[in-house]
Amino acid sequence: MRPTRRLVMIWIAFALPVLILAGVLWKGPGAASAQQRFVWKVQSAWPVTNLLHVSAVELARMIEEMWTRLKTLNETVAAMPHVIKYNDVPWNQNATTYLKNYTGPAGIPGWLSKVPIHTLDLREQMVFAGRKSGKHRHYQEAFFYIIEGEGYEIHDDKKYPWEAGDVMCVPTYCIHQHFNTGNQNARLFFNLPNVFDLMGLSSIEQIEIHERYQPPEGATVVRNAEGNVIGYKTASGEELRFGSVDLDYMKMMECR
Repeated sequence: MRPTRRLVMIWIAFALPVLILAGVLWKGPGAASAQQRFVWKVQSAWPVTNLLHVSAVELARMIEEMWTRLKTLNETVAAMPHVIKYNDVPWNQNATTYLKNYTGPAGIPGWLSKVPIHTLDLREQMVFAGRKSGKHRHYQEAFFYIIEGEGYEIHDDKKYPWEAGDVMCVPTYCIHQHFNTGNQNARLFFNLPNVFDLMGLSSIEQIEIHERYQPPEGATVVRNAEGNVIGYKTASGEELRFGSVDLDYMKMMECR
């Protein structure tokens, strides 16, 4: 083993843990003498300044900022509720169904906005008796728990029956739609990982909207030549269409 590589391995094995421990034991901003002692600890782990090209003072500042952010995050999480009351979350509408969103706005915008959950969007949707949801696909995988009702799924043209108590999964980029065959509304609790937002892969390809879709107040429905609803135009003149297919995403997934 070359001397330089051996030195790096020794530093990683011994000096780095000592440096991390020093950062943990250091309680954040304090007296100047406390920071000086910490800088001395960093300087004593000599290879760090050469291997990372960071001065001891600068590294101390970076660890201090990280400590402050972590403390703020912990305080934010500690102040959030751990129990969500069902009636405190309103039913809202999107192109696919009526739903409750227990974690706030979908994706990264809702991150830590209502509950101390970092990586999941938690929702509940309703499929009316004898009706079907909208049809779409997305990169996010999803797990559904059937709270009430009975029906079936169509996933990429294949049928999967379900009933209350079942757990149903939707694989990534699968075209899916829920069908309620019972005489009562079906309630489906589900979660989505919001990490896809960080990768820019959170788009939804809406192929069909649900049967009871209500456009925003003042908007007019847009229909195609066959009379099917394909979108709406807002009072300000903005036209929003459903059923568009993202060709770039399609080509990307065909290369899987």
